Amino acid sequence: MGKFCVNSRYCSLICYGSQIHLKCSEFFYKDNVEQEIKNRKITKKEKTEMLHLLSKYSYNQDIENLEFLDNKKLSEKIKKSTLKDRMKDIDIENASFEEIWDHLESNEREEFVHLAMAYNNDIR
Repeated sequence: MGKFCVNSRYCSLICYGSQIHLKCSEFFYKDNVEQEIKNRKITKKEKTEMLHLLSKYSYNQDIENLEFLDNKKLSEKIKKSTLKDRMKDIDIENASFEEIWDHLESNEREEFVHLAMAYNNDIR
């Protein structure tokens, strides 16, 4: 289970919505997604589709940030932040959830959680 900022395992919506909970909310979502993934068998096709969505999302984020970066900074950012580059040393087919999760940036983790929840709602 993730680490939480308050002594209670569950807190009020107001408490949970405060700035102090930014870290524990990420742990909460990570724990939930991890449990969902561990409890459900994912096909190779589903895994490929999710990686494609994350890659597409990462690319779109880089394009949106173009206006804020000069050409030199942009090329450095794209080199460092391309999902494909960050995943190149991982055997995706045999990688654990933790290995893949650790190579995602925080915005990609958030998007993954949202996509996983939307996908989960679609199959119910």
